[in-house]
Amino acid sequence: MKKICYLILFVFTSVVSFSQNLRIGIENGISMPIFSISNDNGFYKQSKFYLAENGTITASYTFNNSVFIKSGLGYYTYSEKFFEKHSLNDNHYNMFVNVKDLYKSLYIPLQIGYKQKLFSEFYLKYTSGVEFNLIFDKQYYAFNEDNLYYLDGNQVDRETMFLVRGIEYNMPYTLNSYKRNFNILFSNQLSLSYEIKKFMYIDLYAEYHAGLFKVVDNTGYIRTIDENNIVREYHPVITSNGSYWRIGLGIGYIFKNKKK
Repeated sequence: MKKICYLILFVFTSVVSFSQNLRIGIENGISMPIFSISNDNGFYKQSKFYLAENGTITASYTFNNSVFIKSGLGYYTYSEKFFEKHSLNDNHYNMFVNVKDLYKSLYIPLQIGYKQKLFSEFYLKYTSGVEFNLIFDKQYYAFNEDNLYYLDGNQVDRETMFLVRGIEYNMPYTLNSYKRNFNILFSNQLSLSYEIKKFMYIDLYAEYHAGLFKVVDNTGYIRTIDENNIVREYHPVITSNGSYWRIGLGIGYIFKNKKK
């Protein structure tokens, strides 16, 4: 990983000496991780976009004012964020948000793109490529039988809380079964770019990253009780290849050689 970082830094440092269109910038935005959910009987609903810990330092070089190559170094936190059904009264359910950070990732994108001038200083850009992910700081969650439960400010036992709420979540029931510490994603980005006097740019972008390998595999446990005191059990399975959507903003500087 260090050798790859040094190689990218060397290439772009060398290019700057003769570049007429080298761009260095940063990107950040809101994300929506993609999960596959099964056997949950509708008790989970994936949330929409939210602000996660993420950011990318980018470097790109444009050829002939249209085709460009792009790379950099990025960081993000991959999280589960779901709406869970919680009981109110008479087994009517409301949805509450539950967020769990699963892992952190450093990634290096290698992309090629094309930009088309629209009007004035506005450009439409499309970028496609691969992304190499190093996964670290993985979080493992397991149900703790010694959890404390409170109802109206008073401590109660687990069964009392279950009977009052009518539902109990133990997610995940098994430890988070991570398949690997490395992943490859295929990325596509569409952006609207505005250049400020040919020395700065601002990008508004939307992108999708499709993971190649399974990196999350959770099995949970849910039980419910209805007005007839019938208890039902479910074993939801949540998996992910590390795929995600992101909408964000990029800003950077355009290096230009002075004409002799």
